[in-house]
Amino acid sequence: MHAEILFLLGDAQLTKATASAFDKAREDALEAAAETLREATKIYRQLEDSRWIGQSLLGTALALVGLEDEELQMDGEWLAEEAKDLFHEAGERALEVVAMLTIVRCRCRTSGSDCAMLSAKDAAEDWKEEGGRPADVAIALSTAACLHLQQQEGLDEAVKLCEEAAALFKSVKWRRAESIVLQNLGRAQTKLQRFQESLVAIKEAVAIFNEVKDRKAEGEALAYLSEALWSKLNSPEGARLSAEDAKALAAEAEKAGDDAKSILEELGDKEGLALLEEVFYEASRVAVEAFCESNPPARVITNLKPDGHGAAETVGEWKIPRGEGQEPLCVRRPMDQKGQKSKREGYV
Repeated sequence: MHAEILFLLGDAQLTKATASAFDKAREDALEAAAETLREATKIYRQLEDSRWIGQSLLGTALALVGLEDEELQMDGEWLAEEAKDLFHEAGERALEVVAMLTIVRCRCRTSGSDCAMLSAKDAAEDWKEEGGRPADVAIALSTAACLHLQQQEGLDEAVKLCEEAAALFKSVKWRRAESIVLQNLGRAQTKLQRFQESLVAIKEAVAIFNEVKDRKAEGEALAYLSEALWSKLNSPEGARLSAEDAKALAAEAEKAGDDAKSILEELGDKEGLALLEEVFYEASRVAVEAFCESNPPARVITNLKPDGHGAAETVGEWKIPRGEGQEPLCVRRPMDQKGQKSKREGYV
């Protein structure tokens, strides 16, 4: 009972650290959690209770990796490794997966994303060889894919990992997990400009989130759908569309964005709305750049040097139509001596 009380206290201190908006209070709570959970671990070791030794080690690892001290962060990583081995020996598969995710989180802080990615991939290979663990393998694969997406590198590899993970989740009928992976698959395909595959994956994710009544996830998936549609419109593929097809694609992108906004506002989801705003900003930025690349400026402005001899700077000004009843968007870009746009700047 003493160990259980210590464990619950340490868990509460971890929760307090997560909720704290102040760095000093957060550090103090993490240090207290680590100390409390270490004490719990000692007692569980005396009791030879592998399950609870592992859980206390994981809690300690999470507390240590949240601190700014690199040596303590490394201690946290080693504790998470020990917990994973204990869970494996005890046949605690679900907790072994939790330990793997904790190791990945620790290594992102201590050794970087590449090392964390290898941990997830190694776990997937180990569980494949063990057999009978399709959902666990899928979790490890999708974790590695997410790290590729965060780095925005190795996107072809991310696609392969997502496809394998989605098939495994589908085989065990874990619909929500499947839809999350499909969404990430679509995001990777969008970045690779494989829009047909991207739209199929994200639309399927939206449909599943709707089916399982996860409104928050549905809203975020619609935001990514809007991003994929705008990206297609602003790509070389979109430039080859007829005016009618381009208009239909823009309308579909706007509807997906509006639907996402409606859901996220209804839920008061600030993070989701921030994501949607980022999607809209990126879509508009790419569209503006595409317009400026393919159209000559409406006028060219030459700013003279202070002494009046020669040009200090030449600026192009574009007027971008924004629909009936709206003033055109005015955009200015510095231009080189040949009259070409030399670099990207903000709107005016």
